Amino acid sequence: MAAMGMDRAEQYRGHAEELRIIARDWISDESQAALLKVALDYERMAKSLERLSDSKEIDDRPGIAS
Repeated sequence: MAAMGMDRAEQYRGHAEELRIIARDWISDESQAALLKVALDYERMAKSLERLSDSKEIDDRPGIAS
């Protein structure tokens, strides 16, 4: 389960990077800002998934009560 969260986090980071690359080519400052905001949201989601995955790894160990 934790590995799936980490995989998804990497996917989100990939989406964020793609959006940053696309944003570089946009002429409109508003469009560029919107794309960069979505990229930041993807980064935040990735960090949240990593924290969740880290806590699940700890809780899933044998002998550890949740």
